[in-house]
Amino acid sequence: MKLKEQINKQRAYAIRMMKTAKDNDDNFSYGYWRAITDAMDWVQEGRSDWTYVDDVEMPQDKGSAF
Repeated sequence: MKLKEQINKQRAYAIRMMKTAKDNDDNFSYGYWRAITDAMDWVQEGRSDWTYVDDVEMPQDKGSAF
């Protein structure tokens, strides 16, 4: 399975779990799954962004390709 397909399936699962937690009024689980989906979005968006979360510039390691 290709990485992008795997990430999409993982994200879909996390969204289903987040909706289930919301329907069950489980705020802790909802927050957990929300953080997971936010992290997956951040990884996808940050592939070419060389800054830390607080927008401080990150040193580039030319040897590692995502």
